[in-house]
Amino acid sequence: MVKRFSDLLGPGGRLIVSVPNIRNYRFIWRLLTRGDFRYRDFGLLDRTHLRFFVRETAIELATSGGLALTHAGSVQTLKPYEPRGILNALSLGRLETFFAKQWLIVAEKPA
Repeated sequence: MVKRFSDLLGPGGRLIVSVPNIRNYRFIWRLLTRGDFRYRDFGLLDRTHLRFFVRETAIELATSGGLALTHAGSVQTLKPYEPRGILNALSLGRLETFFAKQWLIVAEKPA
């Protein structure tokens, strides 16, 4: 589907993809401690989610039609004074992939 959409874009056109992050610490914790992978009415395991992604696979999806990556980041910003922001800063940003609930990926058709 991404390849089809990519063909419809003009030069400089952008594809914006927002997908849930299956690597989120809350999901992983629940899976490890409760073995729970039940679908719900909302959230990461929303019944309408057809596929699950981590940052790298979301980038692969957005660029699979020959588009160039222009942005790949978390939808929400970690506040530096909150526990998750502090832990992320102490890890030099390595924990961001566990704290992100959703990835926002932007890819652009080359001119």
